[in-house]
Amino acid sequence: MQKKMNIAFIHQDFPGGGTEMVSINVAKLLENSGTKAYVFAFNMHTDKISSNVKNITPIKLSYKFDDQRNLPTFIDSINRYDIGILIFPGGVYDIIPFADIIREKTSCKCIYMSHSKPFWEYISMKEAVIAKTKKSILKRIHWYLIRSHKFTFGVKKARVCKIYKECYDKADIFGVLCENYGREIAKAIGVEYEGSKFRVLTNHIDVKDTYVKQKQKEVYFIGRLNYTAKRVDRLLKVWHLIEERHPDWSLNILGDGEEEHNLKALAKKLGLKRVNFLGFVANPQSHYDRASIVCLTSTFEGWPMVQLEAQTNGCATIAFDCSAGVREILSPSWENGVLVKPFDIKAYAEALSKLMGDKDLRDRIAENGREALIRFSPENTFKQWQGMMEELS
Repeated sequence: MQKKMNIAFIHQDFPGGGTEMVSINVAKLLENSGTKAYVFAFNMHTDKISSNVKNITPIKLSYKFDDQRNLPTFIDSINRYDIGILIFPGGVYDIIPFADIIREKTSCKCIYMSHSKPFWEYISMKEAVIAKTKKSILKRIHWYLIRSHKFTFGVKKARVCKIYKECYDKADIFGVLCENYGREIAKAIGVEYEGSKFRVLTNHIDVKDTYVKQKQKEVYFIGRLNYTAKRVDRLLKVWHLIEERHPDWSLNILGDGEEEHNLKALAKKLGLKRVNFLGFVANPQSHYDRASIVCLTSTFEGWPMVQLEAQTNGCATIAFDCSAGVREILSPSWENGVLVKPFDIKAYAEALSKLMGDKDLRDRIAENGREALIRFSPENTFKQWQGMMEELS
């Protein structure tokens, strides 16, 4: 392997949510092979950096990551630290427009790593527009008369597909979380999957030897409080339907984000009595120890690490069947986890209520989920990354 095989990730904010945690996990995974890891970021949240980030050396950007004024910082750092691979682990909009210049000046390879469902950008865009219509009658009329047609007839998605193709052309490797994602993107951008730049780089999880088995009667959401993707408002509506059936259970919302105020207002409007907003916690281990059930009510997910973390900690997991990644982790439904038809609030409420009312069922799903995690072991993911790096060298 050539000398320049140290790696660097590019993030706007670090650390942040699941994507940033994956970068940390990959860095830890490759550390024993002698690969050093760095992270370029515009916003370094030192107050949120926990002890497990020590394996990454941060490099502060003076401007937003895609600002060309950062070019000297990228080139100087890549050459100084022998960085051979630059990894873009965000959306397709996050591959910087001057990536070609970086490769030309440094001989550095560029990997675009898709950490979400294909074309999530289009879905997020649509959800954001719909959210704005709820605040204004004029925007609602504008949506139904004009903007909705651009989504209905695929104009917006075609533009996103074009950006995916541009991203594919710029990258040396286009990483995806599972083969189904790669095939979906390849078909949409007119590329043959076999022999393409697509490589499966699965997010891994360490399966714990022991975990707390005596769980509390607590349901958890753990993640960003974001509307376009996470839709925690759905979980509050689900809880509204079943809270009175289970008076000894509580719902805990662990995380922060732009939706926090709106979610608290909705909980108050719905008259919810046992919902706790716990804020951001750098290390949620004590909460996984308590959680009997961990929920996701997202519109889209790529490969939700919170589900893997919940499973290794012996928690039963439930989510809307919103992507191939979620399906691969939780299938078969009612064995390794629970999949609910998108986005049926009543069906979700009934499934969650069934889990809450049956400890044997929860325990069985939790244990099956733990055993199924062998598919996503560090050893398997290490082989994927090692093979990819040897290919690039």
